Amino acid sequence: MHIIDDIPFHFETDNFLRKMRVNRDDTQMVADIDRIVEEVRAVAKPRAAYREAFVENCDTDSVTIDGVTFPSRVLSRVLENTERVFAYVATCGVEADAVRVTNGDPLLEYFVDMLKEMLVECAYEFLRNKLEMSYQSGELSNLSPGSIDAWPVSGQREMFTLLGDTHSAVGVQLNDSCLMIPVKSVSGLCFSAEKNIESCKLCSRTPCRGRRAAYDKEMAAEFGVGES
Repeated sequence: MHIIDDIPFHFETDNFLRKMRVNRDDTQMVADIDRIVEEVRAVAKPRAAYREAFVENCDTDSVTIDGVTFPSRVLSRVLENTERVFAYVATCGVEADAVRVTNGDPLLEYFVDMLKEMLVECAYEFLRNKLEMSYQSGELSNLSPGSIDAWPVSGQREMFTLLGDTHSAVGVQLNDSCLMIPVKSVSGLCFSAEKNIESCKLCSRTPCRGRRAAYDKEMAAEFGVGES
């Protein structure tokens, strides 16, 4: 497993206020946000880890990668012409995850969560760019367990089996409900494909705050997403 723990990030209170649509005239809220931005920035250490793996077999309902079988029809279809994948996990980090709002204000708790979400997004984008540059792979496609109904969150069990000891590597562990801890973490498979494939393009859920790409009905039909 390759570990990346030198991921840069940049927080500015003004940018965050605009992102959260907070009016600067609300001086108390601005002061509270400035405080939590500084608190998260002081401790944050986003991390990522990945391992190179190879597709061994694809059948109708599953795909086997480095000896780990993933029961997913859509994953089998997507990877049927792929040899190499990069299994990854990216996280906001245990340090930022430990930051809590002392007064229990639900709005401030939401803002802290958004800062953690920004950290995990930085970690994922840094990882993806590093993979594309290091392996000269061109633009990588990406699928994550739980991001589409056709590959449910239970697929995290196989993902973490494939990855190995992520807890020691980057502080991320999987609980019995297949929830990652820290919660602001993402995992999945990056791979080269003839056309760019993203979980978002195969998902018709609306609304979705985390959407990175528009739903592609033709691509979803091509890979059998939504089939019974």
